[in-house]
Amino acid sequence: MTSPSGSPHESIESLIASITEQNEKLLEMQRTMAELRGVGEAADGNIRVEVGHNGALVGLTINPRAMRMGSEQLAEEILEAAREAAEDISERSEEEMRPLIAELMRDSRPGGDAALDSAFGGADVDEVLAALKETRKKMGL
Repeated sequence: MTSPSGSPHESIESLIASITEQNEKLLEMQRTMAELRGVGEAADGNIRVEVGHNGALVGLTINPRAMRMGSEQLAEEILEAAREAAEDISERSEEEMRPLIAELMRDSRPGGDAALDSAFGGADVDEVLAALKETRKKMGL
């Protein structure tokens, strides 16, 4: 199949360049996501929880003043801070992914790559992000 603007060879080179560029952007997004941290606080800032991109606990700070709480209340406050951190990482992930998804979807529109177009099925960025969020939730991330 020839491109209206050139030979089949030029079309293939253009497609390879486009795929290479998208792969580089995806790799950069992976690096960015791996470095993202979500933060949550509870007990008036006396408890601070930090989670990584996968929701795993990567930091916990407990101010000595929080140690005055009973063990049950302390545990509840830590869990509250962890929930906040999980919400934070989810929101940060969406913010980071939104521009790349929008670009991939824009490139997949008519005249773009048919495989990507069928994968997105005409969905908008919010729908794609919602689907990704649901997938992360199902995977426990």
